Amino acid sequence: MQHAEKIRLLTAGRDLAASVGVEIGPRESPLITRAHGRILYADYADTATIRATLPHPSIDPARVVDIDIVTGGGRLSAAMTEQVDYIVASHVAEHVPDLLGWLADLHRVIKPSGTLGLAIPDRRFTFDRYRTESTIAEAVEAFVLGYERPSVRQIFDSAWQAVPMEVAEGWRGGPDDAASLRHRVAKLRPALSLVREVQASGRYNDAHCWVFTPASFLEFFDRAAQLGLLPYELEQFHPTEEGGYEFYAVLRRAEGDHAAVTAESIRRAREVLAGWSAERVFAAANVSEDFKALRESLAIMRASRIWRLTAPLRRLVEAVRG
Repeated sequence: MQHAEKIRLLTAGRDLAASVGVEIGPRESPLITRAHGRILYADYADTATIRATLPHPSIDPARVVDIDIVTGGGRLSAAMTEQVDYIVASHVAEHVPDLLGWLADLHRVIKPSGTLGLAIPDRRFTFDRYRTESTIAEAVEAFVLGYERPSVRQIFDSAWQAVPMEVAEGWRGGPDDAASLRHRVAKLRPALSLVREVQASGRYNDAHCWVFTPASFLEFFDRAAQLGLLPYELEQFHPTEEGGYEFYAVLRRAEGDHAAVTAESIRRAREVLAGWSAERVFAAANVSEDFKALRESLAIMRASRIWRLTAPLRRLVEAVRG
């Protein structure tokens, strides 16, 4: 998707010059620039801190935009003195410890009928490929307990399950399951050491707390709406494009009794996904999820000590059969 098209999608096609917006976590590559209109950049820390703690030396600190709103890791609404027409957040939602609480907080910042545009990574084409998609139960747990930082489970799962993978590889059928399993198993003990150190030190450790595909996101959205925990309707839904690695959801702030409107918006989104040609391309190149799980279980069994010890018996059985 072209950059200009992505802007139009995530801002619901609004006139940016006549609007006030917030972009969360823009760092060195903001989606919306100040040339588009009045845009406020929000992040967990001030500009100097972000420039000093960039995750990779290839990023030029001078490219980091000046931050207008510093949340300090807290709620955006607590740092805002006005409501805005729209919010955009590209690859931010998956890092938020309490996703439902975060979405509810952004609702307070958006003007009535305003929008929230989200770009979300599709786990099938990222290092999260082997992780299980997030459930509404996990989201409710984080919401009820009020997570303000990634939990032990979120950090541990993100740390040990990540695998190196190119986007194109995900569309071709993914990496070798056995090699990926060995890679992940080798990280089990380091992941345990990491969460113990984080727990003891109390420091904040970033992680992908939430893992979605377009289908699982719609399931999450549906269940959260039925619980009355998601005060939005789904304005637009754009599944992952062929060769891409992210999908887009534009949420419109809902008011009053919006259950029927929200349910209808989810139904329309599911229709879009059902007819999405890229999903058929992916299905043709990748085995089914059930077969993939069976294949991974077989890889685990073959890597086990029992499998090695019973190898002579299997050879004997094969000799007898032959």
